Amino acid sequence: MFGGKKEEKNIEEKPIRTLIAEGVVLEGNVNIKDSARIEGTIKGNVTGDGEIIVGETGIIEGDVECNQIIVYGKVRGNINAKRVYLKAKSEVNGDLNVNILVVEEGAIYNGRCTMTQTPVEKVEEILE
Repeated sequence: MFGGKKEEKNIEEKPIRTLIAEGVVLEGNVNIKDSARIEGTIKGNVTGDGEIIVGETGIIEGDVECNQIIVYGKVRGNINAKRVYLKAKSEVNGDLNVNILVVEEGAIYNGRCTMTQTPVEKVEEILE
C-alpha cells in the first residue's frame, strides 16, 4: 500500500543487529532493542523498538510487538505493529493490530485484523 515496496526495500537494507540463526531454539520472552532477523525458532513473546524480519526458516510461537515486521516464515501469535508485510510463502496464525498491512499473493493469514484509521497525511509520514 502507498509506496510499500519502497519502504520495504529500505527496511531490508537496514543493518541487522541481532541474528537468531537457523537451528537455534530460544524459549522465553525476547526483547529486541534494534533490528533483528530470525531464522531459528522463538517460543515466547517478542517485543522490540525496531524492525523484525522473520526469515523463510524462522518461526515465532508467541505474540509480537514491534515497529514493523516482515514475515517470510511463520508466526503463531498476535502481531501489534505499525507496519506488517506478509511475503508470498509466509504463514501467520493470529490477530493483527496494524496501521499498514501489505500481503503478497501466496501468503497465508488466519486471524482477525484491526487497522488503525490513519489519515493519508499520517500514512505518508509513517512511510517516510
